[in-house]
Amino acid sequence: MGNEETTKAAFETWAKGLSAYSMELGHRLPHRWWLQKLSSPQNGKVLDMGCGTGWASRMVARVAPDGEVVGIDFVEGMIEKAKQFTLKDKSHKYGNLSFMVADVEDIPYPDDYFHSVMCLESFSWFPNPEAALREMKRVLIPGGGLYVADIADSRSARLILKAWRLFIPGLDKWNIYSENLFKELVEAEFTDLHQEKGSWIFSPFGERVLLTVGTKKE
Repeated sequence: MGNEETTKAAFETWAKGLSAYSMELGHRLPHRWWLQKLSSPQNGKVLDMGCGTGWASRMVARVAPDGEVVGIDFVEGMIEKAKQFTLKDKSHKYGNLSFMVADVEDIPYPDDYFHSVMCLESFSWFPNPEAALREMKRVLIPGGGLYVADIADSRSARLILKAWRLFIPGLDKWNIYSENLFKELVEAEFTDLHQEKGSWIFSPFGERVLLTVGTKKE
């Protein structure tokens, strides 16, 4: 079984269990800091790559009621959970939000469509990050913004991942990139890069999420 099939099988299993609920809480709370940095017009179009249970898509949809937010994931179970959680959330009508099963290397939208593309703790799972970045660039409007927030390589991150792999199947396909490698990958397709770190659930151990922001090269 290839990397993509193994990863998909792991996430399908997680979508059916308590992991889906832990993803809702474990990711939503610590990532509020970077979502405040998302720059998109009120009527802008935002793509959430590897949306999982849709927690970030919903947060953006609430603050951009006149825009369009699309969450994609290649795992059917995660998209089903995203739709279920959205229906249960009565804080917003979510007429501006949709979810679909799609591959990050083949996004079913035309060129120059989205104002912003965000990718939260999903980038490290992509089997071909270079191809995914080229596809993100394709669907962004000229000058559109890319926001990648993920755990960067560190001693604590490696120790945590090593421990998790003893109990959680599928984590062997999770890549932890260094800060410089994140920059190198994104810089190949985007310009005006800047990076910053913010606290995550593992902050007591010195862990941080790295936010890498870039602009589509025109």
